[in-house]
Amino acid sequence: MLYFLMALFIIIGVLDFLRKHGFDQYLVAGRSQNATMVTLSMLATVVGGSATMGMVTLSGNVGFPAIWLYLSGTSGLMLLGITLARRVRETGAATLADLVGMLIGSRARALVAVIIVTGWTGIVAAQFVAAGRIVDTLTGLDATGALVAASVVITIYAILGGQSSIMKTDALQFFVMVGALLFAAGYIWKVSPAPLANFSFEFTNEKFPISKALYFLFIYGGSYLVGPDIYSRLFTSADDATAKRGALSAAIILPIIGLVVLFIGLSAAKGGADPKTLLTVEVVNALPSWAGAWLLGGLFCAVVSSADTCLVTAAGIIEHDILKGRRVSSMRIFIALFGGASLAIGLWRGDIIGLLLMGLGVFTTGVVAPVATALYFRGKREVNRQGLFIAILLGGSIGLTAGITGIQWLSFLGLGVSTAISLISALSGQNAKELQVKPATTD
Repeated sequence: MLYFLMALFIIIGVLDFLRKHGFDQYLVAGRSQNATMVTLSMLATVVGGSATMGMVTLSGNVGFPAIWLYLSGTSGLMLLGITLARRVRETGAATLADLVGMLIGSRARALVAVIIVTGWTGIVAAQFVAAGRIVDTLTGLDATGALVAASVVITIYAILGGQSSIMKTDALQFFVMVGALLFAAGYIWKVSPAPLANFSFEFTNEKFPISKALYFLFIYGGSYLVGPDIYSRLFTSADDATAKRGALSAAIILPIIGLVVLFIGLSAAKGGADPKTLLTVEVVNALPSWAGAWLLGGLFCAVVSSADTCLVTAAGIIEHDILKGRRVSSMRIFIALFGGASLAIGLWRGDIIGLLLMGLGVFTTGVVAPVATALYFRGKREVNRQGLFIAILLGGSIGLTAGITGIQWLSFLGLGVSTAISLISALSGQNAKELQVKPATTD
């Protein structure tokens, strides 16, 4: 099944390549997607291989508190759908950095572009590592060879078709992935029923204290409220109402998928196996051979859905926001370079959750609060752009320090500083009604 899926993705990519789409079609799929496609594509992107395999690994290490990985994302998506999704689409921006330029200014646009491009190498690296483990299990290649092979296929697919191809295959990938997960969970329950009483329904424990839960909620969840990959889906929607429906629908469905993945992880972890191989080895071996191949194929779909979106998003930001160009040919070159850099990081560090949080650290502490504030108060108050730029700079710098030193509380400090400065920058400005020029009166 893996080879069939790989071939299918490449064929779709080649067909889109031959159509010679323009820049908007390549980057934002023509801004014509309906709510169903936006929802499915968003879910396919966020329920990536790194999130799915990472959650199973995390559940093997800490137990039920691993649910915070999905609860955090759900919270961010729900808040996005309620408050910001319509506003994001209304701007007509092409990338998150482009949107930042509209709301905060050109200096902030350049700074956020650099933060995303550097931070997202870790995000893509996490996807590549997850894909490598799947290819390793299916083909018997050594870990390095499997990682390289998977990374090359995903990168080539992204290069060929861009966002247009990605949107076409995301729905298929989502159903293959979720169908495989549901079957695996049902089979495990049937073969070895696990009474709910056997699970410890605790949201924190010694291995996963409240500080870790808060870290996931704000640092990981924050990237769902404001994030280049999530916003790339909103930018493809046909209008602002479609963007809102897509985000809210995804927020409702996401925790259901999370519970299924958590059940699989907790059930497989009872045997004391290596948490890193729970999903790709222990669960696969427990299933019939055809179902095991289906599960691995579904997991590979999950990885492709996330990784190709990240690659196109990062390349689009380099071309559109850093170089101020609109060339599809340049974007394809940047996808290749970005994929190579992410592969190098994946070869250097194979910790999926660690790579995810490393990539998100600087972005969430520096970018989320200022952008969310600017979006929320857009049209309501005149925000202080200089203050928001300082919030990005200071929050991101503290987050970078946290990532380098490993001192977790610095991440909270960075997020707190950027949030406080952002709110001050907004609330100190004039109300939109006060800015309106009153008509002149005559005696």
